[in-house]
Amino acid sequence: MRAQVAALVEPLGRKVEAVIDYDGSSIDPGVAEAWFDMARDVQSRYYEKASRYSTSAFMRLKLGDALASRDMAPHIFESAAEAARER
Repeated sequence: MRAQVAALVEPLGRKVEAVIDYDGSSIDPGVAEAWFDMARDVQSRYYEKASRYSTSAFMRLKLGDALASRDMAPHIFESAAEAARER
């Protein structure tokens, strides 16, 4: 994921606003720590602002806790439309 974001954003020469779709996703507990550390790094390098969403209340709770523990905005929106409006 880090390499994909870098390939898309680095050529622009600036940070971008991102809407990140976690809908229908699952994060294996064995890689969760590494995943969220990567997400923090990607956000600090490439995103001016990031909004995340998932229709799953369980995923929003899980994501919110993981992001908050890394000093990242923990709010996860319930839909893509809500996340896009927040940009």
